[in-house]
This record gives sequence, structure tokens and C-alpha cells, in this order.
Amino acid sequence: MNKRPLSITIIGGFFIGLGTFVILANVYWLTHGQMLAHGHAENAAGSSSSEYIDLLWVFGTQILAIVAGAFLLRGHNWARWLLVAWLGFHVVLSALHPGHDLVVHGVLFAVLVYFLFRAPASTFFRGTRIEGSN
Repeated sequence: MNKRPLSITIIGGFFIGLGTFVILANVYWLTHGQMLAHGHAENAAGSSSSEYIDLLWVFGTQILAIVAGAFLLRGHNWARWLLVAWLGFHVVLSALHPGHDLVVHGVLFAVLVYFLFRAPASTFFRGTRIEGSN
């Protein structure tokens, strides 16, 4: 297998860390009477079931970020496509909210795509695997 580029190590670690942090932060706030599903704290006692569904979406997307980051480090090509889709989903979501979120997510998306699809990364993901290993 080809040597993993540093950019892939950083991106994989970032998404594992980001997903873990957001899940732990939401669990903390949920267990302490508040939740962060919409990017702002709300009193959990007065929360509706739709807000808990939103929280489940947050957990689901963060689990995808962790899984994609872990398999990215292992050289699985599908993981880089999952990260592109994951961040693309966030670009679309940020377009629905006021503020500078769209610009931030758009720039992050461009940087992610650049580093995931440049020549060293493509060579790494195309690398030869040892028979019987994944």
C-alpha cells in the first residue's frame, strides 16, 4: 500500500475529532438540561419531539463523520466520497441559514475537495492492498 499523505492524516483525524466533539457536547448539554441541535442552546424541558429528531440527525451525521474519517485513514476510496457528500450536505444546510455559514462551509468544501483529490491522495486511495486485508 502507498504511504498515506499528511493531508489525509490531518483530514481523517479532524473529522474523527469533530464528530466525537459534537456528539459529546450534545450529550453533555442534553444531560444538563440543554441541547444544541440548532446551533444554539435550548431548554431541554421545553423541547418538542421535532427538536429531538433534529438531535438524532446531528448524532447521525457526526457518526458518519467519524466513520468516514476512520476509513479515510485506512485508505478506503468510498470514505473520501462520503466526506465530500457530508460537507456538501452542510454547505446546502448553511445556505438555508442567515449569516456567514455558507461562505465558511463553502471554503472548507473547496479545501477538502482539493486535498482529497490531488495526485498524492488519489495515488494513496488507488494503492495496492495486500490479499485478504481491507
